[in-house]
Amino acid sequence: MNNTKSYIIPFKGLTEGNHPFSFIVDNEFFEKYDFSDVKGGNIIIDVLLSKKAQLLELKFSINGEINIMCDRCLEYFLLPFKYKTILYIKFGNIFEEIEENIITIPYSEKEINILQYIYEFIHLNLPYRRIHPNYLNGKSLCNKQMLEKINQYIKNKNED
Repeated sequence: MNNTKSYIIPFKGLTEGNHPFSFIVDNEFFEKYDFSDVKGGNIIIDVLLSKKAQLLELKFSINGEINIMCDRCLEYFLLPFKYKTILYIKFGNIFEEIEENIITIPYSEKEINILQYIYEFIHLNLPYRRIHPNYLNGKSLCNKQMLEKINQYIKNKNED
């Protein structure tokens, strides 16, 4: 897997203002999580860090595609994925998650590891229904043999 240091943003020596960072998430990233619905992908994560005196603002822009199983035919396919969010980091005495997108870290911290946040942003924003897209003519890209089996079962069930 990619080294966890690959997802660290060092903020201690930065001046106040905006600082861009870019990260790549590929198959190796998802291999670490055996239980994940996502089995691979190619995603670029752009982070714009806005450093202020007592606050860090991380604007995430996540774009790419993920390899996920189709709910209809059970084959894997590449699903386009886009997501934007902001994570606010305050400084305090302890590490704590105040709200979904607001955390507090100790004053002594010099960097933040965003690995877990990337994982959560991707997995918590997967679509509820994951099916192959259709061709331009409206026909499904799903496995034809599986669709035939499904239709056969539906017809048999209706006859009963």
